[in-house]
Amino acid sequence: MLKFYFSPFGRISRKEFWLRFILPYFVFTGVLSFALLATEPALRGNDPQIAASAIAEKLILLSPIFLPVWWVSFVMLVKRLHDRGISGLWILVPLSVVALVKGVLLLQPQILDIMRWPFLIFLFVSLGIDVWLFVNAYFLRGMRDDNKFGPDPLVADERVVE
Repeated sequence: MLKFYFSPFGRISRKEFWLRFILPYFVFTGVLSFALLATEPALRGNDPQIAASAIAEKLILLSPIFLPVWWVSFVMLVKRLHDRGISGLWILVPLSVVALVKGVLLLQPQILDIMRWPFLIFLFVSLGIDVWLFVNAYFLRGMRDDNKFGPDPLVADERVVE
C-alpha cells in the first residue's frame, strides 16, 4: 500500500488512478474544505479580510498534511505517464513554467513591456504541454505491453486473478 502511494516507480492503470487516487482526493479535499468553512465563526461576520485571515491560519496549521498529499499527487501522475510510456520528468515542465513566470513577474515585471510576444508564445506552448500531459495522464489507456517502466498493470491484474 505504501509503495503504491509513495513510490514513483512502476505503472498504474486509469482505473487504479481514478478509483484509488482521484476519487479519494476529491472526497478528502471536499470534507476538509467543508470542515474548514463550517467551523470558522469569522465567516459568519461581514468582514471578508478577517474571514480570509482566519482560513489562512487554519491552512497553515494543516500544512503538514499538504506535503504528503502533494507527493502522492506527483507520484500518481508520474506512474500514469509511465503507463503511457512517457517519462515522469514531464511533470516538471508545468512546475518550472510557474516558477519562471512568477520569478520574472516578481523580479523584473518591466520585462513584459520589452518581451510581451515571446512571453505570450512561451505561455501558449506551455499551456499546450499542460493539456497534453492532462489528457495522457487522466484519459488515455496505457501501453498494452511491458515498457521500460514496468509490466502492463492490466495484464498484471489478470495474472493475480488467475
